[in-house]
Amino acid sequence: MAKDAVWGEVPDGAVATLSARGWRKRIPYILSRGRPKVVWTGSAVLLSAFIVLATLINATLSSAEQRKRAEAWHLHSFNVLLIVGDLNAHLNAALRGERGYLITQDESFLEPYELAKVAVPKAMARLLALTSDNPRQLALSVQLEERTVEFFRLMELAVDKVRGGETEEAFQLVRSGVGKDRAVLVFDILRQIESEEERLLEERMVREERAVMRSNIIRFSMIGFGVVLVLLATGVSLMALDGHVRALDANIALARIATIDALTSLPNRRNFLEELEKVAARSGRSGAPYSVAMFDIDCFKKVNDTHGHPAGDEVLRDVARIMRGSIREGDVAARLGGEEFALLMPDTALADAGIVCERVRKAVEAHGFVLPSGLTISATISAGVAQAESAEAPSILILRADTALYAAKHEGRNRVNFAGHGQAMLNPTV
Repeated sequence: MAKDAVWGEVPDGAVATLSARGWRKRIPYILSRGRPKVVWTGSAVLLSAFIVLATLINATLSSAEQRKRAEAWHLHSFNVLLIVGDLNAHLNAALRGERGYLITQDESFLEPYELAKVAVPKAMARLLALTSDNPRQLALSVQLEERTVEFFRLMELAVDKVRGGETEEAFQLVRSGVGKDRAVLVFDILRQIESEEERLLEERMVREERAVMRSNIIRFSMIGFGVVLVLLATGVSLMALDGHVRALDANIALARIATIDALTSLPNRRNFLEELEKVAARSGRSGAPYSVAMFDIDCFKKVNDTHGHPAGDEVLRDVARIMRGSIREGDVAARLGGEEFALLMPDTALADAGIVCERVRKAVEAHGFVLPSGLTISATISAGVAQAESAEAPSILILRADTALYAAKHEGRNRVNFAGHGQAMLNPTV
């Protein structure tokens, strides 16, 4: 080996060539010495680029398809849960209307009952169509349809007896427990459908997350293999991660829609019933008392008819704010639908529950409701409160509180009524 002043050690004979022929002759030597490395490196880069790019494209398309499937299933489950919630609301409204009519013989109480007779079959048809892809859900939906028909038939029988002057016979029918058994069965099937759909949604989410995880492993492995293309790989992976974050945001938004009332930001019926089940289970283990109150804004329809629905919405929002400010830490206030609210009071006996409800009632009565038009109006609220009895089903507790609410309405409104022990024996369960 010889040593060149500029290039260092070079093969024998290269010094003379480099020195005698100058810079022009040095370049071909350098190129010839580095060409194999350049060729191999270039080939490796191109091959790596092809493999990484092909793998990344495939993984990205696969992730996009998985996200589409996941979003489709989320939407499917959300529609099923929404219909179940609508059925719950219509059936509860029909039952309350029928009970109110039996107590008062006031035909206006039958308005929600008549509305439910039209709305429930339509909702059932949608539910049957949505659950046709799952044998268990379809079987439950068919069973629900059959039991719902029996449910309405018994209610119609009681209403017809009252209309025909056979009031005592109607109450005997209620006391017989037949209607109660049918109502329990209907709402139990609704809960089964809801639970099964939630299980299916969770199962699908886990499956899709695992598929996304496998796709990510492949993607990042290829990124590691193609280090020279890290900028390209990073850009593609960030796009995929951004899509994943959007999917997570969509899940959070769906969860919020499923549990929070959009108008008042209070928990909705579904969330309230879940909390009630938890408190009931905890009470069953510890023996601690708990109470439930049902609230209804008095003459709310008149507010909508006189001042418009935006005014009614403002009243609902104000009532929700008043309830949040009047209840205690640990209590759960919820909007069940329309002008109806509910309050769950864990570790609370009937007397203390009445104090909380009276505080809410007085706060609503003293409040000036400022409408979007600038007009200030007053409003009142009625409540029925019940304490859970030993081993009492939450649905029976709600019915007793609801019955007390209807009694408060019938006795003049703007008052809090207490449910008596054993009152549910006069009414089917909700």
